[in-house]
Amino acid sequence: MNEARFGYNRPAGASILSDPTNIGAVGINRVNANTVTALPQITVSGSFVLGYGNSSDQKTIPNTFTYHDTFSWTHNTHFIRTGFEARRYQTNLFNRIVRGSMTFLTFPDFLLGMAGGPGGNGTSQSNLNQVSLSSGITDRNYRATDISAFVQDDWKIHSKLTLNLGLRYDFMGFQYDTRGRSGNYDLRLYQPPPAGGATSAGFVQPKGTQFAVGGLPQVDRTFLDNPDNKNFGPRLGLAYRILPKLVLRSGYGIFWERVSNQMALQLISNLPFVTTFSGSGAAISTATFQNPFPNLTPISAFPITPAIYAPPFTPDRPSSGVTVLDPAIHTPYLQQYSTNLQYEFPGQMLMELGYVGSKGTHLPWTRNVNQSILASTTNPVNGETTNTTTNAANRVRYVGFSNTGFTQVQTGADSNYNSLQTSVTKRLSHGLQFLAAYTWAKSIDDNSGANGSTLSGISGDATDTRQARGISDFNRAHRFTFSYVYSIPAWGFGLNDSSFGKKFFSGWQVSGVTTFQTGSSVTITDSRGASLFGATSSRASWAPGATVETAKLTGPTESRLTAYFNKAAFVSAGTLWGNTARNILTGPGQQNVDISLSKNTPFMESRMVEWRMEVFNALNHPNFGNPSGSMTSAAFGTITNTVANARLIQFGLRIVY
Repeated sequence: MNEARFGYNRPAGASILSDPTNIGAVGINRVNANTVTALPQITVSGSFVLGYGNSSDQKTIPNTFTYHDTFSWTHNTHFIRTGFEARRYQTNLFNRIVRGSMTFLTFPDFLLGMAGGPGGNGTSQSNLNQVSLSSGITDRNYRATDISAFVQDDWKIHSKLTLNLGLRYDFMGFQYDTRGRSGNYDLRLYQPPPAGGATSAGFVQPKGTQFAVGGLPQVDRTFLDNPDNKNFGPRLGLAYRILPKLVLRSGYGIFWERVSNQMALQLISNLPFVTTFSGSGAAISTATFQNPFPNLTPISAFPITPAIYAPPFTPDRPSSGVTVLDPAIHTPYLQQYSTNLQYEFPGQMLMELGYVGSKGTHLPWTRNVNQSILASTTNPVNGETTNTTTNAANRVRYVGFSNTGFTQVQTGADSNYNSLQTSVTKRLSHGLQFLAAYTWAKSIDDNSGANGSTLSGISGDATDTRQARGISDFNRAHRFTFSYVYSIPAWGFGLNDSSFGKKFFSGWQVSGVTTFQTGSSVTITDSRGASLFGATSSRASWAPGATVETAKLTGPTESRLTAYFNKAAFVSAGTLWGNTARNILTGPGQQNVDISLSKNTPFMESRMVEWRMEVFNALNHPNFGNPSGSMTSAAFGTITNTVANARLIQFGLRIVY
């Protein structure tokens, strides 16, 4: 038998916001003001925000074409399937990141809006706390193609033994822009800028670009050295009936994952097509409300020749901050393996007990590749022989780049998951069915991603990725769930057969879900730490003699809301990296009981009225969130929120016909 399918998906979306006031009407000068008249976003901390965010104007038109064909064949004890699938992705977008933004710490600063210095507000700082602005071409037409093929044989060797043997191949193409409007930086081509000068060495463009910039090398249109084309994933499964009611099942497989499109999107703001300025403090001391931004290149002049400047840096010759793509990126993959025993009990009951595990390899993360280096008289760094917070920006490997803003997207993370899983399932009989499941698990990784994003940075020292390995952010050591549905027998006794009894005493059903789980992980951080490395956050350090055990406190969560753990077990990391590990503590667990009661009443032959009452968190149990793990927060060690609603009851009525 052969089955062929074709699919097409187009979830287009746009966000084009109108501004009642344009930038010229309020007296603010900015590059591209004639073509992009929108106000920059103006924020007064703790008071108000004017205007929209820097990425408010955007449009995305994604098209996905899918071609799929599967052939199935049964021969003796073999059931063989083979097939292929091709997917073509088109993502046409623009993101007008050219509004800019400006931030004031106080309302008086907003009213003054003056530069620093004797001719301004008389201080060394502008009244503006921070400004950011981009200019350039942000239209993109991304394309990518995935091709996969598989063959699988379900082989019934014996009435007691079945083997599942398979092999799958996946090629997952990396996204590229059809017109070559992307730029990357190859660390292998880095050359320091000459004293007092600049260089473009290291910047690359894709082959075939329609906007070639003289002097920039052209590389593969995906910016990758060797796109993975050997992604074979074997699959092996086994089912063996040991006894009439006891079955052993086991399996192993390698599953390749498409890298997120977020990787390619990281390059949308890169030179030579986009330039960005972001500054605060001394770097914007000359900024005023009327002239908050430096003179960036207008959109009409792009692409431009990139420039990496030599120190000293100024607003017009800043250090470069950029997110780039590692040319050695690999396709992430997951190895999954499991073994379990299934036993059938009388009364339509099935019990399962087994092991489930997985190993993730080449998972994505971002890494600061220009973190400050410690210097000494025997190992000077760019002429620096001492280590201070003021010379951190000079003690770097790549001179001309920021020590905090030079980030590379890589696939260097990995993960391990191991669990004991058991369940009892009762199939529907006598009006009752339920599922009770318990999992005892441990997940370890060196990066767990971030909420709403595939990419997140390494915790702690970016030059030592091993120190970031720890319990996963989402780890739940224990989890128990119980779900059930029970059709209540007619309960009217002698009235069940009466006209009233048939309508009122039958058709009742109760169902629900009960969940108990331990808490998720907590990392103790110190935003003052690692200042010698230019870092904005570090993990905290242990107090003398303190350990994980001494940091834990016992007792009901309600009695520990203001001190969930022993805060005295931690001290500031100081100017170096803290010595506590990642995710060393566990937050409070959660308990939840949801119950539903419903009544179905038939009328007029094929019609039915359904009444329903649903009670969420029926026991009104408070489920608390994690305590703050930030040492510099006034809420350190304190729980300030819950993660579920209080008891909620809702009623519903519907007619089914």
